[in-house]
Amino acid sequence: MDHLGTICVTNDAAADLFRGSATGAVDGAVLTTTWLRARCGNVSFDFGGGQFFMEYLPDSDQLFGMDVYWDRTGS
Repeated sequence: MDHLGTICVTNDAAADLFRGSATGAVDGAVLTTTWLRARCGNVSFDFGGGQFFMEYLPDSDQLFGMDVYWDRTGS
């Protein structure tokens, strides 16, 4: 399940595109991040600086975290 994709719909946001920013650090193949801000159109979310973890998958050049595979923009 794509938790970030459904959060926009379940919160009656005017837009269904999730946008967020976080800061993080890499240790080996793991990226540990802390939320800075997030929103879907007119709806802002406060994740309270919560952390999440993503694993780098070198064979596909993707990150995996929050039940989602993330690709580089433009790849």
